[in-house]
Amino acid sequence: MQYSNSIIACFLVCLLVCHPLFLSLLPSIDNMDSPQTIIDPRVVELQNLQREYRRMEIDRRAYAEQSQAVLRKQQMTIDKFRRENEDLKNDIALIMRSSNRPLSMNEQETVQALTDLGDKYANAIEYERNNIATMEEQIEILKSKSLQQRRSMGGVNASKENHYMIQKQIRILENRLDKSLIKFNEASANNKKLRDQIDDLRRERVVFENIYRYGYGYVLGILYA
Repeated sequence: MQYSNSIIACFLVCLLVCHPLFLSLLPSIDNMDSPQTIIDPRVVELQNLQREYRRMEIDRRAYAEQSQAVLRKQQMTIDKFRRENEDLKNDIALIMRSSNRPLSMNEQETVQALTDLGDKYANAIEYERNNIATMEEQIEILKSKSLQQRRSMGGVNASKENHYMIQKQIRILENRLDKSLIKFNEASANNKKLRDQIDDLRRERVVFENIYRYGYGYVLGILYA
């Protein structure tokens, strides 16, 4: 009797251990009864478009943050140039007022030409900055339209074609934006050259004033000696 109970206990333990293994080997009822799932190619294409749109949205956010940083830096540069141009105008006017000898015609023409160039480059920088801001807005509008039309289009192929068309327009605007940035940098470089020329003129003027004052004092010393 004790031997029979041991056999029964061993059988129960084996059944409990092996039961999940047997179940895992058996085919499921759902797999046996349900037909094989067929994936619609349009669904796959739509999923690909959605992944592409998510990637484009990530790129758009990164590009927007970078563009805003560039615009802020450019605005600071524009403000700096404007302040410097005003300071130079004031310095030139002060030199002309404080000088014992008025500027010659050539000097006056040089100062006026440099001042006009400073205004020209400052206006050019402001103009390019406005162009950049306008194109940024147009790019954002096109991307918003792309999202709206993607949601409203009925067919996947039509949505894909429309998406590529808008992406092409965005690339065109981005190329125009890059060209405006190049022009902005060129105007900034020209403005720096202009400032260097005005600084040279200022230094020459200071040297001339010192020589003039020294010579005038020397002559007075001889006269009253």
